[in-house]
Amino acid sequence: MNETISVKNRLLIACIIYTVFVVYGSLVPWQFNSLSLSDAWYRFQNIEYLTLGIASRADWVANILLFIPLAFLWLGAISFRQQIVGRFVSSIVVFIVSFSLCSAIEFTQLFFPPRTVSLNDIIAESLGAIMGVLAWWIFGKKFITWLEGWQINKTSSTPYLQIYLGCMFFYSVIPLDLTLSPVEFYHKWREGRVILLPFYGLKGDAFRDVYDCLSDIVLWIPVPWLWCKLGPLSKSELLKRVLFSAVIIEFFQLFVYSRVSDVTDILLALVGGFIGVKFIVLNSTGLAFYGSNSDLNHHERHYVLYACLVYFLWVLVVGFVFLYPYDFEWSYLKLSAWSDNFLRVPFYAYYYGTEYRAITEVFHKVLFFIPFGVIVGYAFRPANKGRLAIFIMPFTIIFTALGVEFLQLFLPNKNSDITDVILEVFGGYLGYIVVKKLKPVRFSLREHENYQKDDFLTVVSRLEANFAEDSSPKNRLIEKNSTNRHVGLLLAVGSVFMTFGVPIYVSGSESIPYNVRELFSKEYPIISALGITILIYWCFAYPLFSLMNVVKKGKLEGFFYVRFLAIHTLVAWILLRAVVPLESIHDVLGSPILSIPADLELALRFFALFGIYSLTSLAATHTALFWVVSTRELIRLLVLGFFWILLLLPIGYWGVVIEAATDNLTELMKNNGYSLSVICIGVYFFLIGWLSSSISFLTVFNDTRRVVIVGFIFIISFPLGYQLLSWGTEQFILKYDVVFSAMQFLLSTDRSHLISGDVLRARFFVAHFGLVSLAFISQAPLFMFFRNLIGSKYSDKVNDQEF
Repeated sequence: MNETISVKNRLLIACIIYTVFVVYGSLVPWQFNSLSLSDAWYRFQNIEYLTLGIASRADWVANILLFIPLAFLWLGAISFRQQIVGRFVSSIVVFIVSFSLCSAIEFTQLFFPPRTVSLNDIIAESLGAIMGVLAWWIFGKKFITWLEGWQINKTSSTPYLQIYLGCMFFYSVIPLDLTLSPVEFYHKWREGRVILLPFYGLKGDAFRDVYDCLSDIVLWIPVPWLWCKLGPLSKSELLKRVLFSAVIIEFFQLFVYSRVSDVTDILLALVGGFIGVKFIVLNSTGLAFYGSNSDLNHHERHYVLYACLVYFLWVLVVGFVFLYPYDFEWSYLKLSAWSDNFLRVPFYAYYYGTEYRAITEVFHKVLFFIPFGVIVGYAFRPANKGRLAIFIMPFTIIFTALGVEFLQLFLPNKNSDITDVILEVFGGYLGYIVVKKLKPVRFSLREHENYQKDDFLTVVSRLEANFAEDSSPKNRLIEKNSTNRHVGLLLAVGSVFMTFGVPIYVSGSESIPYNVRELFSKEYPIISALGITILIYWCFAYPLFSLMNVVKKGKLEGFFYVRFLAIHTLVAWILLRAVVPLESIHDVLGSPILSIPADLELALRFFALFGIYSLTSLAATHTALFWVVSTRELIRLLVLGFFWILLLLPIGYWGVVIEAATDNLTELMKNNGYSLSVICIGVYFFLIGWLSSSISFLTVFNDTRRVVIVGFIFIISFPLGYQLLSWGTEQFILKYDVVFSAMQFLLSTDRSHLISGDVLRARFFVAHFGLVSLAFISQAPLFMFFRNLIGSKYSDKVNDQEF
C-alpha cells in the first residue's frame, strides 16, 4: 500500500514538472510585447492554418509528441487504480484540459512575438492529447506495474537500461521528419545519407571525425554493464545484444529523412560494447582477488584517490571538447559582457535554432557531465562516506561547470549561458544518483561463476601462505610498494597534465626559441600540443616498456634491438608527420632530392636520425634498469645490445652525416659531423635517459645509497651536460652575416636576439632540467603497471645479497 501511494505521489510530481516544462518551453525566449486583450482575442480568432512542407514536418511531430506524455501522465495521476467508468470520465476531463491548455498557450504566445501562432499547433497538440489518453488505456497498467517494480527494487538496472536505450533511440529519430515514401528514400540514398561502407561518411575534419567516432564508442560502453545487472550473461551474449540494439536504431533511422544511416555506427557500437565487457571482466576479476575483508577495505580506502585521478582526466576531456577550437581572446570586453550573455533566460539560445540542434545540445551537456557524478558516487561508495558525498558532489560539479562556462566567455564562437550550467549540474547529479542506486557488478559474466565457486580454496591457501611468510623481508618490501602504489599513480596522472601543459606553454611563449615554436601548428595549437605530448611519452617511455616485457616474459630475443628500433622509429615518424608542419620537418630533415616518393625519403632520413637517439635511449634505460634488476635475460640482452649498437649506430651516422645530411643538422655539429667530438652529443642523451630512469626507480626503491648517488649525478649533470654539448657542437657558425655558436642558435629566442655567457648557461640549465623532468614523468605511468614485477625481481636481488 505504501508503495502504491509513493508511486502515485511520484507520478503527480512528474505531471507538475512536465506541465511546467511544456508551458515554459512554449513561451521561450520570454520576450514580452504589450498587447490589449481585445486585439489579442481578435488575432486569436483569425489565426491561420499554415501549409507546411517536408522541412516543417518535424514541427508537426514535435507538437504531437509534446502533449502525449502530458495527457498520459495526468490521466495516470487522476485515474490511478480507478475502474473503467471513472477512467473514462477522467479521460474526457484530461482531453478537455489538454485542449484548453494548448489553446491558452497559443493565445499567450501572441504576447511573445518571436513565437509563431498557428492553427497547426493546436491541431497537433490536441492530436497528441488524444494519443496520450489512448496510450494510457493500452499501456497504463503495465506502466504502473513498471513503476511499482522500480519502487520496490531500486537497485534493478532494468529501468535504467530501458531509459538509456530509449533516449538513444529517441535521439536517433529526431528531428522526426519521418517518411515512408519510396521517392524520398531514393533521394536520401542519392544525397549520401545511407552509407553502407564503414568510415566512408567521415567529413574530413580530423577533430570532428575523431569526436564523432569516440562519442559513438563511449555511448555504448555502459550498455553491457546495465545488461549484466539483469543476470549472468556471457561476453558473446552481451555483444549480441549490443549489436541487435545498434542494428534496430540504425534501421529506424532509415525512416528519418534528414538523418544519416551509417554502418559505421554499428561497428563503433560493437567497439563500445567490447570495451564495456572488458571493464566488467576487469571489475569482476579485480574484486575476486581480494582474499579478505581487510583487503577489500584497504582497496576502498583509495577510492577517493582513484576518483581524483579520473575526475581530473575527465576535466581534461571536457575542456578538450567544450573549448574547441581554442581561439581564446583574453579581452576585458568579453568579460564585461558576461552579465548580458550568461544571465539570460534559461533555454533562450536554444530557441534560435532547430529542435534537433536544441536536443543535441541538451544531450551534449548532460551526458558529458554524467561521468562527474559517477566518479563522485564511486569515490564515496563506502557507507561511512555517503554523507560527505552529499556536500562534496554539488560543489565539485558546479565549480567544474562554472569553470567551463567562464573559459567559454573568451571564445568568439561560444555562448556562455546559465542554461548550460543547469544542464551540466543536472547531468552530474543524474550520474551520482544512478551510481548510488546501482551497486558494482560482481561476477556478472558466466565464465566467472565457476571461478567464484572454486576460488575459495585458492583464497584460503593464499591467506595461509601470506600468514606463514608475512615476516619475510620480501613480503615487507612488496607490502610497502603496495602502500606507495596509489601515491605513485596520483603522481603519474598528474604528470600527464604537466606534460600536456608544457607543449601548450611552449607553442605560445615568446621566450621559447623560434625553431621549437615552429614545431607546433598555428591553426590547431591544442591538437598539435596533444600530439606532441603523445610523441614525448612514446619517445621516453617505450624503451622502458620494451625492457619490462623482456623481464616479464623471461625470454631473450636475438633480434630484440632490431624489432625495438623499427617499432620505436616507425610510430615516432607517424606521430611526427601527423602533428608537426611539413615545413618544420623539412627544416630538420631537409627537402627531398631523390627520385623516390618524398614522404618515403623523409621517412628514411628520419629513421637514420631518430634511430641514433632510439638506441641511445634504450641503452641508457637498460643500464639504469640493470642497476636494480639484474636478471639473466637482461644480462644477456645487455651483452647482445653492445653488438647491435656497434652495428647500427655507424649506419645511422652514415645516413645522417655522410649521405642524407642537411645543412641545418650537420652545421651544428663539430666540424660538420666529421669529428669524434660528436660522440659527446650521444653521451649527453645517454645521460638524460639514465638520469630519468634512475630517478623513476627511486620512486619505487628509495634506499639511501641510491638516492645519494643519483642526486649527486643529477647535480653535476648540469655543468657536465653543458660541457658535453659544447664539445660536440660547433662554436663558430657564420650565417646570415652573423657569427654564433650552435648552443646560441638552439637556445636563443631568434637570430636577432642571440644570448651568450651566463644567460646562455642559465637557459641551458632550465632546458636540461625540463628534458630530465619530461623523460621522468613520461616513464612514471609505466611503473604503475610494472611495480609489482620490478618489486619481486628487486626483492630477489636483495635476498641474494643478504644470503
